[in-house]
Amino acid sequence: MHTSVVNLLTRAEVLPCSTAAMAFARLVPETTRFQVALDEIFPLLSGNGEVSPQVVRILAAYILYALYSPHSLEINPFKDVLLNTFLLERKRATSNSLSGSASDNDQLVWVLWKILKGDGTDIGPFSPSTLASSPLPLKLRATHLYLDFESPATSPHSSPDLSQEIQVPTNKSKASDTLPSSEPPSLLKGPESFSADSQALNLLIISKTRVLTLSESRTLSPLVAKVIFPSPGDSVPVSTIVPSEDIPGIIQSNPGIAVIVLKEILVPSSRATDVLKWEAGHVLVEGIEPNLNSFDVWGRLLRDEELKTPEVGLKQELFPQFIARCSRVLDEWEREERERTWDDDPSSGDGSEKWERGVALFCRFCLSLLKAGVIEFSTKHSEQTSANDMTEITHFALRHSKFEDARTLYSALVGESHENV
Repeated sequence: MHTSVVNLLTRAEVLPCSTAAMAFARLVPETTRFQVALDEIFPLLSGNGEVSPQVVRILAAYILYALYSPHSLEINPFKDVLLNTFLLERKRATSNSLSGSASDNDQLVWVLWKILKGDGTDIGPFSPSTLASSPLPLKLRATHLYLDFESPATSPHSSPDLSQEIQVPTNKSKASDTLPSSEPPSLLKGPESFSADSQALNLLIISKTRVLTLSESRTLSPLVAKVIFPSPGDSVPVSTIVPSEDIPGIIQSNPGIAVIVLKEILVPSSRATDVLKWEAGHVLVEGIEPNLNSFDVWGRLLRDEELKTPEVGLKQELFPQFIARCSRVLDEWEREERERTWDDDPSSGDGSEKWERGVALFCRFCLSLLKAGVIEFSTKHSEQTSANDMTEITHFALRHSKFEDARTLYSALVGESHENV
């Protein structure tokens, strides 16, 4: 992998930055991108050991940004690297300017400034070699670039089009007036300096595609809430961190993590928007199939005391919809199995097993909820499962009575109903 990445970076210096980033993403599997970027790309930007040429550092900065560009920069685990490199390189440029020396890193500082301002996509069409060799106007040189949190009175430079920023300046005089530099809040010395929050964020992102190890799950679980809502006053929408389309993948790969994520979104005290809460509920009803992990997640959520309030509507609104959908899906699987002909390829004939297993798991799921008192027949519909919902489950068990699990569920339901008469 090391040789492949090195070869890619060598060829990518003349390619558009966005093309180079996509090539890196195709070369490295998603589950290992963070570690490979940490081992191979991070040292090129940070300057650990031998300092890389500016064109390589520009490419490294863009790749670290682009790996997580679908998400907000605030949750990019490499944000600290980008920020500290920006502050350190700007400080070096300021020192050179004060001593009368020319700065050789203006383009790198400008690229980092664009990324940290949230305008990293503007850089994508240009190659690292073009960016490294293009002169910058005076106001966009390193000593004049500040982020909003540093100097609110002077930093809000408008960000014109890239074609207006990269140009041959008509005035080649040195920048003599410089703003006071600010010390970096922390100096990252190596990969070990990554915070637990950054590691947890990376684990949350990859949890939709693979099963986390026990150690990884233990690392992520207590930090899920902090990762989703980085700080009490944070303005980053949680939907950029956990898009609703990622939730089904997390449920199927890591149901325990999915329960924590969903609870943080659905709980009454959550800072999630109403839109995200609706999307999460929609996923729980329509976005998952009736299988073991789906039932596991639903069972844990229904048993959680904080989610039993009418405000959440998990049991009162979402659960009946989920039951109805499971019944429809399993009926569809049964119909597909019946429509199979003798000419079908036996190697693809797993429909029967899928349907039978789905029926068995659904019946066991409902029976476990019944035994735990989560659902039960009662005239107190405001507190218990409605009669319509229980009728749906009863009819399902009766229709599939040829299965032992369905007969067991039906007997339990009938016995429960008689006790409540």
